[in-house]
Amino acid sequence: MKRFLDTFTQDYLDDILVRLAHHSAGIEGNTISLPATVSIIVNGTLPMSGKATVREFYEIENHKQAFENMLSHLLNEDPLTIAIVKDIHADLTDRLQYGSVAKF
Repeated sequence: MKRFLDTFTQDYLDDILVRLAHHSAGIEGNTISLPATVSIIVNGTLPMSGKATVREFYEIENHKQAFENMLSHLLNEDPLTIAIVKDIHADLTDRLQYGSVAKF
């Protein structure tokens, strides 16, 4: 698996992560645009032109940790377990305070 993952450039992995985060969050009703998602994932910043909530920002931001966690398990060739699925789910839901609507 390591050799397979080594064939991907960091730019390609970043592109996968941006699209995954944008579309996954969009399914949940997140209103952050694709260019803003790029800014969050690549630069760690949210352009101030939008009306994103703190929760929406973290819905995108949390995908970075989950993606890195997943890649780490793939590189280690860890067998898929319930614990790994729960761990990745915890990464995705970290810092999400349900009901929070604070705006940037």
